[in-house]
Amino acid sequence: MHDDRRIGLRARKKERTRRALADAAQRLFAERGYDRTTVADIAAAAEVSPRTFFSYFPSKGAVLDGAGEDRAARAIAVIATRQPNETPRQLLVRALDAMLGEQRTPMGMPAGPARPGPSRREAEVGRVAEALAASVPLSLDRLTAHAMVGAAIGAIDAVVAARRNGGATHAEALLAGRRACRLATRGFRGKHPGRVETGATRTRAR
Repeated sequence: MHDDRRIGLRARKKERTRRALADAAQRLFAERGYDRTTVADIAAAAEVSPRTFFSYFPSKGAVLDGAGEDRAARAIAVIATRQPNETPRQLLVRALDAMLGEQRTPMGMPAGPARPGPSRREAEVGRVAEALAASVPLSLDRLTAHAMVGAAIGAIDAVVAARRNGGATHAEALLAGRRACRLATRGFRGKHPGRVETGATRTRAR
């Protein structure tokens, strides 16, 4: 029992250190830019050594990979709690609100060096879209789900980056991101729970 408690404390301490490094990295990326932030800078901001940094992340780019996974996981967790009368659009907005609510830096920060294969953001969009489609399998097809999530996250990225470049605070940028999410998904409306109707569909129906 004593050994189990000690293992649990050690695991929690490691998670706190990992979170401190991730928070420091994202803050510095937003303040200085990705290219001008070094591993030594991140380690110093988290009050650990560069050697400790590499015990948790193989590179500074890996911090962004982890951040994307965390964001997607938060959104997917909310999607899993879909209410009976909640439309797919309402559910997506609620999920992305939760994702933005825990953002320590804007989503629109530099993404770091290019890598082969799908980008981190594409993978993030894909995971959230698949979860959204699975939440209403009888009425929301995968293509529409990907369109909804891609439009929402793309709008958030663009607006947050523009607000940050214009001198807005972090809180102001995230508020603008929430508004952008709602504007981008306005064309996806459900006539009743679980059914999605796009602007094009409404036009044909008239």
